[in-house]
Amino acid sequence: MSIYIYIVTHYGCNSSHNDMWIPCSKVFADFTKAYEYFLSIAPSIDDEDEDPLARRYVNDSYDPNSTNAEYTVIEDRCQDGDCVKRPFGAVIARCGTQ
Repeated sequence: MSIYIYIVTHYGCNSSHNDMWIPCSKVFADFTKAYEYFLSIAPSIDDEDEDPLARRYVNDSYDPNSTNAEYTVIEDRCQDGDCVKRPFGAVIARCGTQ
């Protein structure tokens, strides 16, 4: 039997130049809570939002019923806009132990 954790990582431009490219991760045992947090920190993909649109990658091969314990990216959103500004984004992934 595997135990799964969900890792949400925020990367890119943070508040200051000192931590600009230091990824910040949080670990969750519950997918719903992890995904809610992921949506709260990920760039918006809403066309009507004032922020630049985000590029969205959804792993179509991800199966929540899989017993695979490897690190698997579920979704990634990365700012897609002004190339002068360093992009930021967020990733949600699942990892298990056996």
